[in-house]
Amino acid sequence: MAFCPRPWHNGRPFKGFADRQMSWSASAGPAAAVLYLVAAALLLRRLRRCAEGAAAPKAGPLAVGLVALALHAVNLSARLVGPEGLNMGFFNALSVVSWTAALIVLAAAWREPVENLGIAVLPFAALSLAL
Repeated sequence: MAFCPRPWHNGRPFKGFADRQMSWSASAGPAAAVLYLVAAALLLRRLRRCAEGAAAPKAGPLAVGLVALALHAVNLSARLVGPEGLNMGFFNALSVVSWTAALIVLAAAWREPVENLGIAVLPFAALSLAL
């Protein structure tokens, strides 16, 4: 959309940067939820392969989880910060807690063999985004 200095364009209000930012961050939530579920499914598949004795790398599922974590942060920044200050309602607080838990699990999984915790934590983070 081209820049329009008038507040009205073609009979309707001009959509500025804030409107585009809100719509982008609103679509980041469902995308993050899907990526959390994909990362959890990849981790579950990796666990099954390791149980059969086959070697499976963990970098792929963790990278998908980190992308979901970044999108979750974008969604949280739009939902939490408003003109009145911080909106720390129950579901926003739940989403912050699940984001923090996913961050801890994904950060720890790069160095320690705790990536199987993501099978439980990442779907919880996806659920908190859906609420």
